[in-house]
Amino acid sequence: MKKVIFAVLLISFLFVLAKPSFAITWSEDAGAELKSMGLLKGFADGTLKEDKLITQGEYLALLSRVSKKLSSTDQRNLVTPTNRFDRFVNNAYRKYVIIKTKLVNGYYQMLSYLPNYEVIPGIKKDHWFFKDAIYLKRIGFEFPEDFSPDKRASKDQIYQWLFSVLGYGGVDIAVQGSDLINSVQKMEILLVEHELLFEEFSPNASIKRAEVFDIVLDVLKK
Repeated sequence: MKKVIFAVLLISFLFVLAKPSFAITWSEDAGAELKSMGLLKGFADGTLKEDKLITQGEYLALLSRVSKKLSSTDQRNLVTPTNRFDRFVNNAYRKYVIIKTKLVNGYYQMLSYLPNYEVIPGIKKDHWFFKDAIYLKRIGFEFPEDFSPDKRASKDQIYQWLFSVLGYGGVDIAVQGSDLINSVQKMEILLVEHELLFEEFSPNASIKRAEVFDIVLDVLKK
């Protein structure tokens, strides 16, 4: 089994090194579809400003709504139910999740009543990002020290946070000879593995809202 996994990762790595060229046309309907699903609110003028570069806060707010949508349809099964014992385990696991969620929710609900509480530095109760930040903290998302809701998000952050918030798996890939693979190449392997839309990966490049909408919609449809 380990040989098969290594072979798959090796093929993915060689594919990345070849630097394939993707002819990508970002869908003009992705934003409208996400809005119809209640995942986008748009600006005061009613537009989604697809050509505008997305900020860190805007992107994480979108991911928090997507996470809520996905968790609401999650069956919370720990194992595939094939017999009575499996069903017992799944029922026990669901009860555990419910209790844990109530405890965490209660903790952050209590903190939110404190007048000067900052969920992250600079984000208090009257900030537009406060509720999304509370939710992300609840599910275990770790905000980087240099996070700012108004700062432009980089492509690296787009995919790193996508994997982190939506549970796509760890970004660190353990393969033989991993010391020969840098962080950018690891990210490219993940993008290939999960069949996410991407062009040549430029980690520090900014990204337009339209591109992000297409990426998120693509994940929702998988």
